[in-house]
Amino acid sequence: MAHIPENHDQEARKGPIVVPSGIEKREKGFDLIRYFHLCLEKKWLILRVAALVAGLGGYMVYQVPDQYRAMATFQVNQKEANIVSIKDAAIQNNIGSREVVQTIVAKMGQLKIYENMILDGSLEGFDGFQLTSAPTEPELRSQWVAGRAGALVGKVGAQLRTGTRLVDVAVEDEDPLLAKALADAVIDQVIKLNLAEKMAANRSANTLLLEQSSEFKAKVSESEKKLLEYQEQTNAGNLIERHTLLEQNLSSLNGQYSKDQARRIEVESDLEKIKTYDGDYTRIGELSSVRSDTDVTTLIVKLTQQQALVNAYTNRYKPLYPKMIRANEELRDLKEGLNAAFAQSVERLKIERERLIANEERLTAAIREAESELLSLDGLLIQYNELRREVESDKAVYDSILTRLKETDFTKGLDSNAIIPVQGAQAPSSPFKPKRTIAIIQFVVIGLGLGIGLVFFIDFLDQSVKTVDDAENHFGLPVIGAIPMDKSVAKKKNVSADPGMHDDPKSTTVEAFRTAIASIKMLKAKDDHQVVMVTSALPSEGKTYNAYNLAINFAKLGFKTVLVDMDLRKPSVQKMHADFAGVEGGVSDLLLGREKIENVVHPGFHQNLSLIFSGERLTNPVEQLTDRAKLVEFFRDLSRRYDRIVIDTAPVNAVADTLYLQSFSDVLCFVVRSHKTSKKVVERGLQSLERAGGRVSGLVLNVLPQRSGYGYYYYYYYNHYGPDGAYGETPEKPKKDRNGKRSRKA
Repeated sequence: MAHIPENHDQEARKGPIVVPSGIEKREKGFDLIRYFHLCLEKKWLILRVAALVAGLGGYMVYQVPDQYRAMATFQVNQKEANIVSIKDAAIQNNIGSREVVQTIVAKMGQLKIYENMILDGSLEGFDGFQLTSAPTEPELRSQWVAGRAGALVGKVGAQLRTGTRLVDVAVEDEDPLLAKALADAVIDQVIKLNLAEKMAANRSANTLLLEQSSEFKAKVSESEKKLLEYQEQTNAGNLIERHTLLEQNLSSLNGQYSKDQARRIEVESDLEKIKTYDGDYTRIGELSSVRSDTDVTTLIVKLTQQQALVNAYTNRYKPLYPKMIRANEELRDLKEGLNAAFAQSVERLKIERERLIANEERLTAAIREAESELLSLDGLLIQYNELRREVESDKAVYDSILTRLKETDFTKGLDSNAIIPVQGAQAPSSPFKPKRTIAIIQFVVIGLGLGIGLVFFIDFLDQSVKTVDDAENHFGLPVIGAIPMDKSVAKKKNVSADPGMHDDPKSTTVEAFRTAIASIKMLKAKDDHQVVMVTSALPSEGKTYNAYNLAINFAKLGFKTVLVDMDLRKPSVQKMHADFAGVEGGVSDLLLGREKIENVVHPGFHQNLSLIFSGERLTNPVEQLTDRAKLVEFFRDLSRRYDRIVIDTAPVNAVADTLYLQSFSDVLCFVVRSHKTSKKVVERGLQSLERAGGRVSGLVLNVLPQRSGYGYYYYYYYNHYGPDGAYGETPEKPKKDRNGKRSRKA
């Protein structure tokens, strides 16, 4: 403890040293583990809600009458022959397709099916469906049938089996026989409805075809008449023949023109090359146009043979040999003749070019003339072709209609139906629903969910401090003591009225205060006198209870300790025991100068413990508490006499007394009663101390429920150390009586 300053005017200390625990104020999100243990804590509430919901649900379930289900099945054929079969435009109706089957299933909800069922007497044997009991007036009778048919619709359901063409018809009713009869009757009515629709479609198709045949017959006659009149006016038969001849002639002229043009281009190309060769007949002879000349070809062959002969003679004879001379002369004559032939071939090419040019001009004129004549004929034939196509189109449609009429057969396909019954309904022997066991289980699950939800909602509304983690996370201060609930004290409305005395070393409460003492000792680096001040936000938080137990535990550790009651408005220390009744003198008398400290100190319940009561109740204690000189002298005197000074002060939110005393404390403990004190109330008290310059060292969480679980870890650990939570204590095994049963006392 810091020493009381000698100078009365010296500034009050800034406050106690806070443990460097690194705890910061923070709010956690959804803590699954905490809520799990919260559910364990409130398990009886959850179970009661679940039992209530299950009971109500069970009562409701048993009030519902039994329902019986009858099942019948029918099959939809994959394909059905069309009533109208047309070879050139046949369209098979794939009635087995999923869409068509679903359409049939949807038709089962039509009111007409159930009305017909009642009218044809399918349900005559059941109460409420006898036609004899129906009104005789047509309008009232129709309403009577419609009302009962509407009630039947809700009892019938149909479902297509996946991957098949089977449809299951399910009927639910309180009467099992009615359910069976209704399931069979529904399939029978669906078959009848399908046949009726087919006959109606057949009649409609036949009527439509007859109307269309008459219409198109007149149309064909009209179009043929128009075509005949046009042929007479334009001599259309000769026009077609002339048009065909002109097309053939024009094609021939175009072919000849293209051929002559290609030849002319080839000849002109060769003539241009001849000009560039400048009389070189060797290169001229290589041109295709020149080599195609028969005279040139013959001379080239002879020249080749003579050249081969000269080459042979050269190897055999000398140049002046007569045969050699004659052979060379003949070779020379052939070359000269070939050159002359090349020259003649070039002249012939020039003549051919002129001829080809003249032919092109003539063919061009002939082509233009033929095109002009063909164009004039096309204009005449356009309308003729249109009339002819119209006649052909009308005839094709008319012939198709006649074919359909011939192939129409009213009875075809009516002897077989697309819907085939597969399995008739059987009268059920046991009810289908309600499934009471499953329903009750569901209600139990719902009840558990509602119970858990109720627990979460109550927890949400409860803004009190509940656990150690809750306090540390919310306020950012360490919890230096977690005091479990003392059942004898918890039964009393005011915890401070009887702080209780805990001398049992095996008690979890005693162990909790020992832990608090250890935490307080660690708040100071050196072992010096310490002033431990205990306060709270509101009355009845248990600050006197905690102050006394802290003091007595200091005394048990060998410290000379004094417990001072400085709650001058509503003191509680003197009420701890009947032996203190009527004792006079206390803090107020010291501050007023009426008594000396020796006269107001009283022995406690331990040899190292002394008590100083509040004394005479003052109407305005603030006047005395603001006299710092007296307070400094008072605390200096106490520090010389005692090792530990525990101060019980007034609640900070109720009065301002503690705000004037907090500067004299080394350790300022703020008591919070769990599951009662609101967090906002605690925050307001902490803020008041902070504004007054005080620094709270830590929280003491009081009246913590004695249960194991998350957030209650102080008691959780104590609870595993022995029967009363004391470390090292081994629980005794219960003894057995003579009959082998465990003794209740044990």
